[in-house]
Amino acid sequence: MQHQLVLTPGQVLAKGFKAYNGLPNDNDGEMTDKNVNLFKKIHGSNPTVIALMWHDIISNGGAHVHTEKDFKRHLTVMCFLWAHPKNAEILALAFGVSTRQAQGENLWQWVWMIATQKEHKIIWPTKEFENPNSQKFLASVDGVDFKVWEGKHPTLPCDRRNMSHKFKKAAVKYGIAVDIHRSRVVWLSEPYRGGVHDKTIHIEGLSAKVPEGKLVIANSVCGRENATPADHKKMALPSSIDKGELHNFKARVRSRHETFNGRIRDFSVLSNTFRHKQDKHKHAFEAVCVTIQYQMENGNPLFDA
Repeated sequence: MQHQLVLTPGQVLAKGFKAYNGLPNDNDGEMTDKNVNLFKKIHGSNPTVIALMWHDIISNGGAHVHTEKDFKRHLTVMCFLWAHPKNAEILALAFGVSTRQAQGENLWQWVWMIATQKEHKIIWPTKEFENPNSQKFLASVDGVDFKVWEGKHPTLPCDRRNMSHKFKKAAVKYGIAVDIHRSRVVWLSEPYRGGVHDKTIHIEGLSAKVPEGKLVIANSVCGRENATPADHKKMALPSSIDKGELHNFKARVRSRHETFNGRIRDFSVLSNTFRHKQDKHKHAFEAVCVTIQYQMENGNPLFDA
């Protein structure tokens, strides 16, 4: 497959070394463990992942972005998502670009370009999940909170609707569903205020997708024995009546999903307080999830439940 790519992983490795000030710029693209690990420390993913992502960006409507300069901008934004330098000057100096190219719309259009691959990489497999012969348990679902700068309220010291119960600070929240039987994200919600309950996000965005007779596995945040009968129709919640194998299976699935959430927080743009305009947060979140999906498909899957 690699010979069909716009850039091979070896070419991506060489260009990644050349693009970043501080790495040896005479690297010839030799895919040694040392070179790949050093590349990953800067760009957050290995050269194969970035080669596949770049190929898809160009193939899926981005044919106009194919120059050396364009690919360098792509590498710059991959580093931005992964390492999230403290200011645009640091990012610009690291990649030898103007500060103007390392901030504002010149930067965010490339974040958006990665995020748009969600249309091709993060898909609810309706036909597969509606198959009556498929597994009863389809996916795990969980809510994730991310710290953001708190906007000023016109009359109150803080707007509690934006406050995350996890952080006790302003946050934005998303729901995520991960296929139980494959390493793939199958659903991402729209952004919600930090004060919105996980259960609300799942009901509003996911419940209608789950076929009758099928279940998604949720954690105790969505309720235990106090859950309504309607909740139990679509969500498999922790329960004191779960015994043996079922109890252990649900626990493994929830732990597996936490592993995915942890990978999201490896990206500094989301693990730190988001200092950009909140309308950009969705692009960053989706770009990170898309990147992790590429990683899971190329050598870094989730463990089996």
